Amino acid sequence: MVLSSVGVAFAKGNGKSEGKGEGSWQNGNLPPGIQKQIEEKGRDLPKGIEKKQGENWRFSSSTTSSTRPGNQAKHDDDNDGDKGRKNEEQRGRPVISSTTLVISNIQASSTGPARERITWTTNIRANGTVFYSTSSPVNLATAKRAVDQNSSWFSRWFSWGRTLQHKVALTRLAPNTTYYYIVRSAAGAGNVATSSEQSFTTGVAAADTTAPVISALSVSGITTSSATVAWTTNENANGTVRYSTTSPVTTSSPALTNGSFTTSHSFTLTGLSATTTYYFTVTSADGSANSTTAPQSSFVTTAIPDTTAPVISAVSASGITSSTATVGWTTDEAATSKVYYSTSTPVITASALSVLNGSFTTGHTLALSGLTASTTYYFVLESKDASNNTATTTDATFTTLP
Repeated sequence: MVLSSVGVAFAKGNGKSEGKGEGSWQNGNLPPGIQKQIEEKGRDLPKGIEKKQGENWRFSSSTTSSTRPGNQAKHDDDNDGDKGRKNEEQRGRPVISSTTLVISNIQASSTGPARERITWTTNIRANGTVFYSTSSPVNLATAKRAVDQNSSWFSRWFSWGRTLQHKVALTRLAPNTTYYYIVRSAAGAGNVATSSEQSFTTGVAAADTTAPVISALSVSGITTSSATVAWTTNENANGTVRYSTTSPVTTSSPALTNGSFTTSHSFTLTGLSATTTYYFTVTSADGSANSTTAPQSSFVTTAIPDTTAPVISAVSASGITSSTATVGWTTDEAATSKVYYSTSTPVITASALSVLNGSFTTGHTLALSGLTASTTYYFVLESKDASNNTATTTDATFTTLP
C-alpha cells in the first residue's frame, strides 16, 4: 500500500531556489508514538508517510515553486514564510524550520486549591511539555509531566497540531504546597527550547467544617466481664467510647480513646461486672477537629456460669400411714424436687419408683402413696438448679404403719 507522499521544498531569502527532502526512520520503524496511536486507537496514517512493500517507513517527495505554486514550505529566519507554512499545514504536510525556537511569557495561574494552569508562548509553532516536582532543582528524568493541551498527538513529529500559544493543566496537586516546574517545547528534531526553573504555590484547601458520619455501630463478644464496641466513619477520624452502669453517659464516665485516624473503629471494654447493663456512647473527630457523637446505646453482660449444685438439708419423713408418707427438705437455691424410693437398699435410681416436681423452689415436699403397711422404705432425694447442677442424698428410711 502506498499512501500519498508530501513535498518539502527548502527556500532561503526570496524562496526561488528549489530542493528535495526525503528521509526514513531508524530501523524502518515508525516512531513509537505514531505506531501506538495506529495500533491501539485505530488512527489513520497522516499524509506524507508511506511504506512500499519491502521498504522502510519513510516520508519522501519533491516540489518546486514553478510546478506547484503556493505549495512550497518556505523557511525564513525572519519568519516571512508564514503564508507558505500555512499553505503546507492546510495540506497536511510537514514543515521544516531553521528558526531558533524561543519560549516566552511563562505564566502560572491557579484554577483551584489542587489545580494550576501553565501557559507560555513560542515564536514558532511547537509542541509543549511541563515537568514539575515539589523539590528543586527539577529532575527531568523523574519529575511528573503534563503535555500541551493545544497540541495534537502528531505534533512531536509534524508541524500540524503545533501551536504558538501553549496551555498545560496540572491537576491533583497538594494544597498549600510549592511546586517547581520547567517548560519545554520542540519544533522538530534538534529545535528544542527549555525554560529556566519556575515555581508556584498552590492555594489553601477550603476549610473542612463537616463532621464524620458514624454508622454500623455494634456490640459483640459480650461475656461476663468484657464486650467489643465497633463502628465505622465515612472519613478518617479518631475514636472514643465512654461507658457507665448509669444513664446518661457523661464526659466524666470511663473512656477508651484511639488517636489514630481511620474509618474502622473497635474497642474492647474489660473489667465489667457480670449480668450488668452498661450504657455507652461513641465519638469520632476528623483531622479538622470536627466531632460527632452517636446516640447512647447499651448492652448487658452475661451471667457467671453456675457450676455449684444446690445444698440439700432438713430432710424429713412425716404424715406416715399404712400406705402414705410425706418427704420434705430444703435447698440453698431454687431447684427441682424428686424422690426415688424402694423397699431395698441401696436405692437404684434407674429402677426405683419416683415422684417429681419440676418447679424451682427452696422448700420441697413430695407425697408418696400406694405403700405397703408395716414396711421399711428407703429413699433418695434429688434437686437440680437452673444450670442443671444436681444434688442427691444418701439413702434415708421410714416405716409405714401396720
